[in-house]
Amino acid sequence: VLYNKWESHNLVISSYTFEDFSNSYTIGGQQIQYNDFIKDKADCAIFIVTENVGDKTLEEYRLAVETFKSNHKRPKIFVYANNLGTSDITKQFIEEVRKNNSYWRDYSDIKDLMNLVKDDVDSELFNIFVLNKGLLK
Repeated sequence: VLYNKWESHNLVISSYTFEDFSNSYTIGGQQIQYNDFIKDKADCAIFIVTENVGDKTLEEYRLAVETFKSNHKRPKIFVYANNLGTSDITKQFIEEVRKNNSYWRDYSDIKDLMNLVKDDVDSELFNIFVLNKGLLK
């Protein structure tokens, strides 16, 4: 939906999950590691969490925060949460998201999540490419 809406602005939208990096995602014939991709290539980071957060998710969130702090032209970090538990690491994750003013949305089910992500990314693209870059005709 987003690609169809934004293709007239020559904007290519693609997304990858951590699974893409452990399996088959390559650039120039070389495997790119997930953390390197976040540091060097990603323009946005979306965290979708449910129940309890693990150590790896907290580590990846911290990496995204540090990366995006050093590159201010990149968009916000998005966090979507559903039915979060009360484990210590989950509480720590929530506290760090609050402290870093990352964008947080609660979702109820997968359809709700899909609509929230679409609407939020569309809004961010509008702000960046239309308002800031003057693409609105």
